[in-house]
Amino acid sequence: MPLPYHAGKSKLAKTISKMVYKKAEENPSIKNYAEPFSGMARVGIQVMEDDKNKVFKKYIFSDVNPTITVLFKALKKGWLPKTGAITQKKWESYKKNKKPSAQKSFVGYTLGFGGQYLGGSKPCANKHSVKTHSVTDWTEIMLKRKKKYLKGLQPYFKSSKFMYKEKSVFDLDYKDTIIYCDPPYVATAFRAKKIWDKEKEKKLWDTIKKWLEPSKNNIVILSNSKRTNKTKGLRVKKIYEDDVEYGSWKKNWKKRKEMIFEVVNTSGRKTRKKRGGVFKDIALNDIKVGQRYTVTITSYHALFPTGSFRGTFERIRLHSNGGRHFHFSTTTTELPRPNAPVSVSIVEGELQKV
Repeated sequence: MPLPYHAGKSKLAKTISKMVYKKAEENPSIKNYAEPFSGMARVGIQVMEDDKNKVFKKYIFSDVNPTITVLFKALKKGWLPKTGAITQKKWESYKKNKKPSAQKSFVGYTLGFGGQYLGGSKPCANKHSVKTHSVTDWTEIMLKRKKKYLKGLQPYFKSSKFMYKEKSVFDLDYKDTIIYCDPPYVATAFRAKKIWDKEKEKKLWDTIKKWLEPSKNNIVILSNSKRTNKTKGLRVKKIYEDDVEYGSWKKNWKKRKEMIFEVVNTSGRKTRKKRGGVFKDIALNDIKVGQRYTVTITSYHALFPTGSFRGTFERIRLHSNGGRHFHFSTTTTELPRPNAPVSVSIVEGELQKV
């Protein structure tokens, strides 16, 4: 990312960028990439760096934090920061002055504790380097390193493809766009509770539903620590999960749960929940032994010799045994015994003949 940022996506940027380009390849009508919660735009910068084939015409970033927006707007104009050493007196004067500026943001995020803007009572210093440098000298070294990095990113920021808006997510709209959302984690981000709550979380899902109207041709990928959606007409499909190392500088730090979801508009679909049933054109009695089917399962219950497993799959080949359960083999790594036949009871989904 351009500068350190608390709860940024530096550990997942490459993973998410690959997901973005996979979706763009599957949907060639997509023309733009957007981040309505840009933060320091670590994912977006990775996407721009990976765009060797010029897939996207526009990169649209936005945030409501003025200490972030003032920085990116300055970078768009070709600004580069000063890198003089930051004394304790200078640090305290920055903290007292509430007016945002690009230079202040550059210093505040680069030297702030834990990637927090002007975080800490003094400029953050690398403990290992302080043995050979004074804290003041080390601040200058850190600032020079970050300036060099920002200079390397100038071609992206100054490009006509790069757009930055200081605008609320609730006031944004898109078309033909892959939208990556990284909102405050309402369940776990205690520092964000003053600016983000369950009411805003609900409003976000309503906004996402608006973006996913079929005529707008958008794709939404979202990060969070858990599913929070309860909006009718939206399906939240988990496409990635991992325990990521963040905050290792803390004494009692723990890995943080990170999930990535694709959000799909299900409004107007004819699917319905029916335990053990089959949907759309094929009724349960129509399934024949040996006939191949393609199924999109929203929810299922699989029985194993050692117990049971619940989860979601897409596009699995089934062979019916004539009853209310179906046998299949799959190479997915999500199952305890991926190559063994298992008994699956469809709870919800769609089934079509091949």
